[in-house]
Amino acid sequence: MLRLTDFVIDCPDTMELAGFYSEVTGRPLEKHSSADWAGIQFGEIELAFIRVDDHRAPQWPDTEHRNKGVVRTGQGPVRPGRD
Repeated sequence: MLRLTDFVIDCPDTMELAGFYSEVTGRPLEKHSSADWAGIQFGEIELAFIRVDDHRAPQWPDTEHRNKGVVRTGQGPVRPGRD
């Protein structure tokens, strides 16, 4: 069974965006956070931010600059001890 492990957001400045979400959610940044990758843990799911040098912010309704994100999944039980 697949389970959601990460939700990854492309951005030009990981620490700025992750810091914003850390503040509004009251959750701390992951210790491994850096200028290239920053994360905030929500139980088994990490909200992550990855630096993209040529990042182009999405613009609505312009289809040339679509929203960018990645949903990661993992394999195994959703809850420990359950199949």
